[in-house]
Amino acid sequence: MTQNTINMKIGDLSKISGISRSSIHYYIRIELLPPPEKKIGKIAYYGEKHLELLKQIKTMRDEGLSLYIIKQIFSNKLNKDLSLSVQKQKAPKAQIRDKELKKQMIIEAAAKVFSEKGYFQTNISDITDALGIGKSSFYLSFKNKEEVFFACIDRIFQDLWKKDFKKINKETDFSNKFRLRGYAFLKAYPRIKDILLLARAASVGNEDNVSQKFDDITAKIASPVLKDLKIVNDLGIYEKFDPELTAFAMVGAAEAVAYRLTMDDKYTVEDGIKTLGNINYFSTPKKAE
Repeated sequence: MTQNTINMKIGDLSKISGISRSSIHYYIRIELLPPPEKKIGKIAYYGEKHLELLKQIKTMRDEGLSLYIIKQIFSNKLNKDLSLSVQKQKAPKAQIRDKELKKQMIIEAAAKVFSEKGYFQTNISDITDALGIGKSSFYLSFKNKEEVFFACIDRIFQDLWKKDFKKINKETDFSNKFRLRGYAFLKAYPRIKDILLLARAASVGNEDNVSQKFDDITAKIASPVLKDLKIVNDLGIYEKFDPELTAFAMVGAAEAVAYRLTMDDKYTVEDGIKTLGNINYFSTPKKAE
């Protein structure tokens, strides 16, 4: 009897594709496969697209490609010519000739490994194995583990609030502007929680460059808040306050609230924003003369 490939249970999908259930679950978890087409109660159903993707994954794995390379091919992050050449070769590292492309691929792979294993438990071989390249290729782009670790952080923070910048920069009321910044931070925090914790853990070691880099990251988060606070201070609406200390206090409070939100579902982002809004960072407004 032919299985209905439009509404397959995972057992059916596994049997037809020849790929184990655990592998299918893992592919979904790392976003190599899309989620099930639908769920009825606790039973998930998969479609023709899942079967086709699994066939492609199996073929490319048989050719020696890593899951990371396959994911890049599926997401079109590699250019078409490179994708085709990689699919035909069992040694994709020989086809990655563009230095910047290779560096970005290492950063993306390293960020995932660091998040999964932690900073101290990660070896360079873990990163190169995830990407499917040799250590010599890694050292052509980065000097050591620390350098690629902080390159990952720079990349994350470079893109963190990009989509929120336009709305924030258009806002002229500073109270609303601070609220928008806080909202953007609370929304983004779950994506950067692990990397911040890893950076903070690394900074307590004996390496001065690591501690300095973490200081730079903290300053980078506080810098747009500091810029706005300097303007508020210059307007003379409040008694003079220290913009820099206030900026770091606001960022520290936002991170503490954001961390609490990730612990369970007791509080929402709106609860966090309300709490941050209730904290008075400024001095008493000037009395009318």
